[in-house]
Amino acid sequence: MIKRNSMQSLLIAVFVLNGIGEAMAEYKRVCYYTNRAQHRPNSFKYFPENIDPFICTHIIYSFGKVSGLMIKPYERNDESTSWSKGMFERTMAAKKTNPDLKILIAIGGWTHGSSPFTAVVDNENDIDTFARHSIDFLRKHNFDGLDLDLEYPRKRRGPPEDKHRFTKFVNILRMKFENEAQSTGRERLLLTAAVASGKGTIDSAYEISKIAADLDFINLMAYDLRGSWEKKTGRNSPLYPRNDETGDERTLNQDMAAKYLIAQGTPNEKLILGIGICSSGMKTAWNDEHQVLYAYSRDQRVGYDNVQSVKIKAKYIKEKGLGGAMFWALDLNDFKGDACNEDVYPLISAVKNELTTKDSPTPIRGVRPQHTTVSPKKSPRPTTTTSRKTRTVKCGMNGKMPCKHGAFYTDTCDKNVFYRCVWGRPVKKHCGRGLVWNPRGFCDYA
Repeated sequence: MIKRNSMQSLLIAVFVLNGIGEAMAEYKRVCYYTNRAQHRPNSFKYFPENIDPFICTHIIYSFGKVSGLMIKPYERNDESTSWSKGMFERTMAAKKTNPDLKILIAIGGWTHGSSPFTAVVDNENDIDTFARHSIDFLRKHNFDGLDLDLEYPRKRRGPPEDKHRFTKFVNILRMKFENEAQSTGRERLLLTAAVASGKGTIDSAYEISKIAADLDFINLMAYDLRGSWEKKTGRNSPLYPRNDETGDERTLNQDMAAKYLIAQGTPNEKLILGIGICSSGMKTAWNDEHQVLYAYSRDQRVGYDNVQSVKIKAKYIKEKGLGGAMFWALDLNDFKGDACNEDVYPLISAVKNELTTKDSPTPIRGVRPQHTTVSPKKSPRPTTTTSRKTRTVKCGMNGKMPCKHGAFYTDTCDKNVFYRCVWGRPVKKHCGRGLVWNPRGFCDYA
């Protein structure tokens, strides 16, 4: 016989488990944001204020750099001064609107090279020092974690030892992040990595099963698989191979890259499939084997994604039980909504909509699905009409059109709904479960 107190404890545990299952089951939408986008021509400049706080679950600020045994900003205006807000602080403002948003900073990138990393991982004492300095840097600027975008360990003049040293680097960083969280009571800093998708680079640069154990998730750079370094054209981000491809060519697609990382020891739910965002103004055609588009003009060929192809990739993520989608980059999608004759962020939005549909398989492992009983729909009550006139309330944005860019608006009917104006056009958003939109500019408890 179960005692009353035991029964209460059991019920509490069930509710907690259900809550954890729901939280973990959300597919991640990881969006890199490049600080260099501020230097583009006027109509294409991108600033932190252009960020939609709800379109991504994680934003990775790109990039910081490794300088000696410390992380340093790349841009002069990354850090705040006594006379101006820096890009770091301006980016963090998105979390005031969406407190669930996680913002990390990436160190590295292609132009950064591997030499600074090689110097850090030369010995464990230097790694320890770098880890301590990294925690100080991340906390100072309110980042939620660190993304390692080192392209690539052991490659580009890196010594062979860097493959194992990178594993040790990841392990020590994770251990230091765990210790700091326990000693301070703060939420642990996240640790992630951007990993190459080419089999040769994966084999030479990473000990996948070991780093996957310490990383919170892996961002698979499953794009730029073909390019100008080759003697023939190919799609930069095909989902599957063509039937006529042979040898190494058959590995240059997202499906093979994902399967290979999983086979090497990456848990499905930790693998985030990368989607490169590009566009084209040329004539287009669909490749049914690759499941992507390509554009052509005379002797020019460009492979790219559109709404149709990214939806297919989102379905693939669900079918394979992966952890979500990664986008390179937030500032490369049509953030104004005036270039593709579609909504703002059309490709990221398409993936978000597909991954958040109610019938989506869950990426979580080990949580038993909850069985629910669906009550039969009740027939609507009969209504009677009278001669009395009734006032019809039109639901929608509570404001005038065109709306003011950057402003937020309430919904005339639904307190959970709000609108953000993007260049004169309202974009409908929803607060999280149990929250309502506060006209002061944030989601609040009801």
